[in-house]
Amino acid sequence: MLIKGGDIKSVAMEKIDFDSDNDGLIDYPNAYRYFVTGLKAGKVNKIEMTISNANDVSKETLEIKYVPTNIPGAGFLETMKSSHKQFDGSLSLKFPKGTTLIRQDFNVPQNLKNQIFDGHKVMFAIANPEDGVVDRREYETLPANFDLILQSFGTRFNVSFPTHFIKSSPVFWIDAGLADDPVTNTYDPLKFGVDPYQFPGAKGPGGGDIPTYDNRPDNRQLVTSKIGTLELKYDENMRDTVGTIITAFRYDVKNKYWENVGGVVDTKKHTITVPFSQFGYYVVGKMVYSFYDITQHPYAKNYLEAIYAKGVMNPISYDQFGADLPTSRGEFARMMVKAIDIPLNYELSKSHFDDVPYTINPDALWDFRYVETAARQGLIRGTTPRAFEPSASVSREQAAVIIARTLNMKLDTDSKKIDASLQKLFKDYAQIEFYARPAVLAVAKKGFILGTPVDPADPKKGNVFEPKSNLLRSDSAILVARVLADKKRLPKLN
Repeated sequence: MLIKGGDIKSVAMEKIDFDSDNDGLIDYPNAYRYFVTGLKAGKVNKIEMTISNANDVSKETLEIKYVPTNIPGAGFLETMKSSHKQFDGSLSLKFPKGTTLIRQDFNVPQNLKNQIFDGHKVMFAIANPEDGVVDRREYETLPANFDLILQSFGTRFNVSFPTHFIKSSPVFWIDAGLADDPVTNTYDPLKFGVDPYQFPGAKGPGGGDIPTYDNRPDNRQLVTSKIGTLELKYDENMRDTVGTIITAFRYDVKNKYWENVGGVVDTKKHTITVPFSQFGYYVVGKMVYSFYDITQHPYAKNYLEAIYAKGVMNPISYDQFGADLPTSRGEFARMMVKAIDIPLNYELSKSHFDDVPYTINPDALWDFRYVETAARQGLIRGTTPRAFEPSASVSREQAAVIIARTLNMKLDTDSKKIDASLQKLFKDYAQIEFYARPAVLAVAKKGFILGTPVDPADPKKGNVFEPKSNLLRSDSAILVARVLADKKRLPKLN
């Protein structure tokens, strides 16, 4: 049986056993199917089928009018390429040249982990914002208990969205299929994206299993070999002032929560851009409210709200942010990794430090993933061999050193010139540890960390740096906001 239509010239259809009422019994053995892509929008598309056997040849034509409309249920499938733009420009996805698909656990020393997948078709869809459903299957007989699956997974999808935010764009589903199943004896990758909710026992071409998104095994999850960029449009009626509290979220299917992935906002285009390597659900979010100790803060409210909204800092509890508590060394490491979008790089069996527990907690002020990534990328070093003291407070001079490393700042090497420059800036420059002086000078010149007036009433008395003082969380927010503004990743705040 041959099929022709859309972007299909003429190919043989796949023979399957078809259970039309999804009761577990085959109603039509030796049925045929094919997934047609490339339909012309707004036009009647003719799908031609040629049926032949030993004695006869017949032709049938199926007419489909494709009318794309940007509401939940909309979907589009196209071969993965360097640039995609869907839903009237509401979603744009770009990849560097040579990007392929690989397993997310490609570093595991097992067979088949180094497979490379190419030519997959990516599904772009708009999901219902409440339960994540794309296709409700209204015209199909639902298998037993499928409604309970939709209800259970849909409830978790909804209630796990952070209460301090609202969704400010459609919820987008982006999927590129599944890797070859290492359990089977055949090569059976799913080479195209599918609806997130699948009927129990759903099979792809070749007979491979297609589980519902929440049940996909880790060993079949695909990621991109190179980091791309995803641009999403948010509500065009929003004012420019919301740019500092707009962020993007990705649903983490493994840990069952919405991860705040930050992003760079363009208030003129009403877009936010984030790095992309993992498929799944994405949505733009706007912060609705923060915390009492943020709104009442005497000088850092705007900074705290912006840095919290971008997911760079977490609150200390459900109803308190902890604005004036000291910043720990572990949290400051996490802030640097989150602020400049350093890809996480860690292995739970290997660590730079003995005093950083192998704990992953997205709601914590810091966890193993961020400290280990910061160490591997050269942002931080230990206080003694094999020790980082992640819960100890970070001092102002330590923060300066970490910032300088994070930003790869060019540091002066002439100690006499460094001391002379610091002496002009800070009355207490001699208290700054020798190793930290180049970083303190570089960070001060950029205006990231400023000094404190000796006498606020008399500016002529100069400033002090207070290198050994703890860096408060409010001051950390100001510092990181200045760094992001300098990198054009956040508007300047006052």
